[in-house]
Amino acid sequence: MASLLKLVGRTRPLLGAHTGRIVPNVAAAKKGFGFIQVSGRDMTQPQVFLHATELQQEQVLNRDGTPMRQIVFGECEFDIEAQEDGKERAVNVTAVGGGLLPPSPFMVRVRDGTVGEGQAQASASM
Repeated sequence: MASLLKLVGRTRPLLGAHTGRIVPNVAAAKKGFGFIQVSGRDMTQPQVFLHATELQQEQVLNRDGTPMRQIVFGECEFDIEAQEDGKERAVNVTAVGGGLLPPSPFMVRVRDGTVGEGQAQASASM
């Protein structure tokens, strides 16, 4: 079964779109990942793993003009993939309704292996 899940280097999505809330966890976000509590699931069930590269978000620039990836906290929509170890991973994470996640003043940003917290400015060009 695990070999069937691995197609072109990725596992396949399960059950389509889900909604949930990206859980505030600054320690994890500083390392470029986080977790999503899936709507409708009991709080005792495991949260879904989220990597910053799966966020579909507005382009945000650092003060020096370089692109920045950020973990934002709040409501989102996403697909779930089963990993080979049986754990779940969120992919194609968007705002509810499918739009880009907006920048947030309450974000944790990940940049070039270093991390900072605070304000960022949205790019006028995407």
